[in-house]
Amino acid sequence: MKKISLSFLLIFCINIGISQIIDVHLHSYTDEDYYGGRPYPLGNISSPATAKGHLKRTIELMDSLHIEYAVISNSLKANEKWMEADDRFIPGYSAGTDLIPVDEFEQLIKNGKIKVFGEVGSVYDGTTLTNPIYKPYIEICEKYGIPVMYHTGPPAPHSESKAKRIFKGDPALIEDIIATYPNIKICLQHAGAIFWENAVILMAYYPNVYSDLGVLFWASPISEEIAVNFLKKCKNYGVLNKVMYGTDQMVWPESMVVSIDKFNALGFLTEKEKQMILYDNAKEFLGLVDAPNHK
Repeated sequence: MKKISLSFLLIFCINIGISQIIDVHLHSYTDEDYYGGRPYPLGNISSPATAKGHLKRTIELMDSLHIEYAVISNSLKANEKWMEADDRFIPGYSAGTDLIPVDEFEQLIKNGKIKVFGEVGSVYDGTTLTNPIYKPYIEICEKYGIPVMYHTGPPAPHSESKAKRIFKGDPALIEDIIATYPNIKICLQHAGAIFWENAVILMAYYPNVYSDLGVLFWASPISEEIAVNFLKKCKNYGVLNKVMYGTDQMVWPESMVVSIDKFNALGFLTEKEKQMILYDNAKEFLGLVDAPNHK
């Protein structure tokens, strides 16, 4: 048997183990809105008992998984608390149809307290981004170059909203917004989920459309199958450069490990393609192209 040089082993380990990652889809919490302390029903993924423990565990996993930046969303209060704990967090404004005043939204963007508009979860209110209430917020995003993160696919089953509607999560329903605001980068979170084929078509046709993988690799065997089909189709269509990694860990931070492990095990993606998805595409989407690596 031929001997493998130490230098080759080091390069191999670096390639598979310690690549930098940008997670574009995490959620922050406070004591008031944290609903954890229970395992995830389908995957038996553990959840810390408190919001404080959840934040601590999320940061620990970011360290071990080499996550350089992470986009967080929830309340402004939760985001502020998380950003005080770790400067790798990028604040996103989570919104349904209950929005803060437009002038406050603009001021928070100017102050750097909102750098992403989203997760926009209009599906939970039975509507889409085409609802006229979003128009002034989208125009402000266009003015300041703020990307939009938009929930696609069905709402989470554990949501108690009576207004939520599955088919409002079809990304094809927001084509008018995508076409009307070509200078705004729009991320279709969860890659369209059950509507993943429409997500691929929109990504292939419109330069400003991206997707993240969201819960797909850990929520269920069905969603994992969707993720694989989505990525294969993106590769065939030549749009892997517009796919970003995101966990949507909610109250189960260990899902970050499950998700990344399953993603890295995919045999049909090259190491270069995986690196694009885990890091390069998000750096471009978030405008971090010229930013130095986080230390």
